[in-house]
Amino acid sequence: MIYLKNLIENIEISNLPKSQIKISDITNDSRKVKPGSAFIAISGYNKNGKNYINEAVDKGASVVITDHTDEKIKIPILKVKNIRKAMSRISANYYDNPSKKMYVIGITGTNGKTTTSFLLNSIINSSNKKSALIGTLGVLNEKNLFNTNLTTPDSIELHNILNKFVNDKIEFTILEVSSHALSLNRVDDIDFDMSVFTNISHDHLDFHGNMKNYISSKSKLFSRLKNSGYSIINKDDKEWKTIQKSTNSKVTTFSVDKKADIKFINWEMSLDGIKGIVKRKKDIINVDSSLTGYFNLENILTAIACATNLNIPKESIEKGIKKLKNVPGRAEKIKLQNGSMVIIDYAHTPDAYKKLFSSIKEIVSNNSRLGVLFGCGGGRDVEKRSIMASCVEKYSDMIFVAPDNPRFESQIKINKDIKNGFNKNNHIFFEDRKIAIRDSINWLKPNDVLLIVGKGIENYQIVGNEKKYHSDLDSVYEFIYGSVKNEN
Repeated sequence: MIYLKNLIENIEISNLPKSQIKISDITNDSRKVKPGSAFIAISGYNKNGKNYINEAVDKGASVVITDHTDEKIKIPILKVKNIRKAMSRISANYYDNPSKKMYVIGITGTNGKTTTSFLLNSIINSSNKKSALIGTLGVLNEKNLFNTNLTTPDSIELHNILNKFVNDKIEFTILEVSSHALSLNRVDDIDFDMSVFTNISHDHLDFHGNMKNYISSKSKLFSRLKNSGYSIINKDDKEWKTIQKSTNSKVTTFSVDKKADIKFINWEMSLDGIKGIVKRKKDIINVDSSLTGYFNLENILTAIACATNLNIPKESIEKGIKKLKNVPGRAEKIKLQNGSMVIIDYAHTPDAYKKLFSSIKEIVSNNSRLGVLFGCGGGRDVEKRSIMASCVEKYSDMIFVAPDNPRFESQIKINKDIKNGFNKNNHIFFEDRKIAIRDSINWLKPNDVLLIVGKGIENYQIVGNEKKYHSDLDSVYEFIYGSVKNEN
């Protein structure tokens, strides 16, 4: 329970009610309104909160907060200039600023956020500290993983989760921060202690419009960081100087092979993992990881750079890296009885494709073939479809094109855009992703490798406005063993 005046503290509102109002809950979903709730009427991509104000009133809301209505209702209606900014501040006020009660690490970048988060979480836990993470795969709190709908949840859900972490005495929270979250004010009132830049490449231009805007959105995480905070920056990315210039915090750089604060001095890689030595200013870290792929060299360095600034002991860093056997849906390996291998990965951008395919191509034997199953989402960045197809063709011996969340767009149109990137005739188009997985597995011969990319551990296909069940992982296990993984 909180008084309205405390809920809207530090928010500019022109029509404050004179009477004291008690608030029992906050929500931007009219279905969740209960007596005493503050209903935040916010416009989303598909729905306008204004249309649900009367429903919220009928369910017993005490107050409505909005930026876009003049209608008359029987309860106070407060007007703000920017509803998303207001919702962020309201969320922080309602949950008593939980991010100020723990150490918060924000990780942003086109690729690598999830794996870096899992690595760092494993390292922190190996030092006998309590940590948790929030990201693309959901919320991981002391080995319990539960799903959220967004890489970075909306501000109400986010502060609610952080408040639960505080109650659970979590010391460190690792938060994947998407460009959408930064642009839509979801993390405006998160008190970050460390910000991490993994990389940036062509993605989300359907939302940002161009790369300049995309880079600018990522930079916000660093420009808002307090001077006493730490910025961890990938020196192998061409935009590293842009990120560095955006912050007044302390900066630590990392690189696979360039001069940097944290760097590999040697490494070797196979399908079984990565072994190597990382040099820091004062000592070295011995790396023995089950993860594979050049991109995971960067992810390992990122986690080491973070852990170094957290003063985590060398032994805990080495133990944490070794302890993490895999990240669900991230280069997840399944060996077949004939000696071939299926790798399931979430890669869904041209840069992620290039890093994944080139890494796998380099470490498979010369007599092995590389097959790739991929698709492109509907209602998203059309420009990258042919680019992704061209990248797949460069590295693969056989290509299986399958649906990947077509949404309201015609699969025929999506396939046509993809086909524009092909120059060879080593591809097959499928209307059903599960059938594509079956046929791609049947294509495998001993020592071959099949990459199934785009969905990772997602368990659905979005067709129109319907979410239909589909799991790449379950489909693979079903075709290999006759049952899904958790039934074996």
